[in-house]
Amino acid sequence: MVHRFPEPIRKHVVEVLKTGQVCKELINYDNILLYLEVSCISRPLKTACEEKLLECVEVMNSIDALQIAEKNLFKSHDVNDRFSVACAQKDETEAPYVYIASGKRVVRYDPILLKHEHCHNLNHQRLECSLVVLGDFIYALGGHHNGNNVLEIE
Repeated sequence: MVHRFPEPIRKHVVEVLKTGQVCKELINYDNILLYLEVSCISRPLKTACEEKLLECVEVMNSIDALQIAEKNLFKSHDVNDRFSVACAQKDETEAPYVYIASGKRVVRYDPILLKHEHCHNLNHQRLECSLVVLGDFIYALGGHHNGNNVLEIE
């Protein structure tokens, strides 16, 4: 698989496999996917790739995630202008996900990959509700629909 890599990366990978030494400065976000392809056969290379990816995660916080989501997801018209939002992050080694609820729709946005996916729909139509993260769950509280308050929690 290394034979199809660009020459500088191919040479670096061959050197890593020979010596077990990784020049971390050569691994960057533009070429990390190539290094990850062969990292399974070199523990030092795998560790270097993980460290490079964690650098990105460590600088990401909830405010950053919300700003990235706003720039990308809201322009796609998957969410209307009366939405609710919450950020969830398991621990400091993982990037936060942004959860956005609007109507019955819930979307999870990954600010690292710049992709979103639809989650389970809410049972009750609601706008401008509160989204709360507790453990591995996100709860929708209150909100309103057609001029009425929504009292259900889901």
